[in-house]
Amino acid sequence: MIHSPWRAKALFTAGVIAVYQFEDERARVHLEESVRIYRELEDAAGAGAALCFIAITQDRLQQPQQAIDTYHEAIRCSQRAEDTWWIAEHLH
Repeated sequence: MIHSPWRAKALFTAGVIAVYQFEDERARVHLEESVRIYRELEDAAGAGAALCFIAITQDRLQQPQQAIDTYHEAIRCSQRAEDTWWIAEHLH
């Protein structure tokens, strides 16, 4: 399997589109694979962004504690990347 930033971004984008279409299970599949690749690439900013959308799906699927834990993980990733925009988005 090709693990490139482009693949991670494509999976992230497909996941975000699925979130907006309320296809939460499909979104999670794409987003979780995106997070895995971002982590392999040591891209904390990308992982944090994808984790934020995973938390949205968890919240919608009535998994509030998982969503909270995922948001906290997203914040930690964004802090490592010093990505202030995503930190603010996570806290929103």
